[in-house]
Amino acid sequence: MNLSDSRPKGFFMRAKANDMIDVTHRIGDGGKAALRQSYRDFVARFERLGQIKLAESRRLSPTERYRRFLDLLYFAKSMNWRTSTAQEDAEVRRRWQVLRAAHRG
Repeated sequence: MNLSDSRPKGFFMRAKANDMIDVTHRIGDGGKAALRQSYRDFVARFERLGQIKLAESRRLSPTERYRRFLDLLYFAKSMNWRTSTAQEDAEVRRRWQVLRAAHRG
């Protein structure tokens, strides 16, 4: 028995952003049109949010943006979060020294 055949014809599916959408199986598309529309709505909301955040960041002074950047670094350091190892850092320093030496001639 296929489990998809045993579910009711109208059911709830969880969509992104924790929206609950009533998806009813319609003859022909099986509720796909409702899912497509809910996806389009989600993308539109996400794009609007991105525009609002972009406008907000443009209003900030460079000093305030830098302060927020330093706050992020502080939070990462306070959680002992690192994206590289000491060996990787040493390798990067070594490569920069080689590039500096080649540039200086």
